[in-house]
Parts: sequence; C-alpha cells; structure tokens
Amino acid sequence: MAVVVRESWRRVQFSRFINSGRRDAQAVGEQAYSESRMTRVRKIFKDQNAHGRGVMIGAICSDARFDRIRGLDIQGCVWCDSDEIPSWEHLAWFCRGFRQSRCRVPRDILQYVLGWPTGRSKDYDNAVLAHLAGVRARMLERRYRPQNVA
Repeated sequence: MAVVVRESWRRVQFSRFINSGRRDAQAVGEQAYSESRMTRVRKIFKDQNAHGRGVMIGAICSDARFDRIRGLDIQGCVWCDSDEIPSWEHLAWFCRGFRQSRCRVPRDILQYVLGWPTGRSKDYDNAVLAHLAGVRARMLERRYRPQNVA
C-alpha cells in the first residue's frame, strides 16, 4: 500500500511541475508521467554531485537569465565570443565554449532540458548528465569565483 501512495504522490508532483509555469516546465511541454522513468531518475539522482542534481531539478540560471535578473543588457555569449544569447539551450547544446564535453544532442525533451535518463543507453544517459553538470559548474564558477584584487 505504501508503494501505491508514494507513486500517487509522485504523479501529483510531476503534474504540478508540468503545469507550474516554470521556464523548464514550459520547455519540456506536456509530458506523460512514466513510473519506470521516474525510477531511473531517482536512481541516477542519488549518484550526482550538486551540479548534476541542480540540472535534474531545473536549478539553472543561464548567463542570459542572470543578466536579466540584474537588469543588464544581454551582450552575447562570453563562452564562444558570439552574438548568441547565452540561454541554457545555447550553452548546453550549441555553444563552442562547451563542445569538449558535449555528446550527441538528445532527442528526448526531458533529457535535453533536465538531463533525465531515458534508459536506452546507460553510457549515453551518464554522458548527457555529466556534460550538463559540467556546463552548470563552469558557468557558476565563472560567475562567483573571487576576483583577484591587485
């Protein structure tokens, strides 16, 4: 009985997320709940560092979003020195500044946005999440590292 109650709670939480109006929820669109997928998500989540977990829960503030929050004009992408807006999508999947760790771009929207595993290939699922976590880590390191004062 407890398993049924937990799974029901997970379905409700997933539905709340999808209908929340959050940017990441809007990016993934209407998605059907999958118990088997949520099991994979929970298992891989436990093995992640803070950046991997941050990606999986949508705790991403792209450079473009950060500039907007601070009231600054978005000047382009500092990672690839282009006029592209440094959105999460650009940084994760198209920016030349992050190409060294990038794997094949996922076709699955939940994996594309949140790094959630599909279960088709454990190696690929891990590579996607490692790449996204690395992008998040580098982005935050650049944003918050102490500036050298001379």
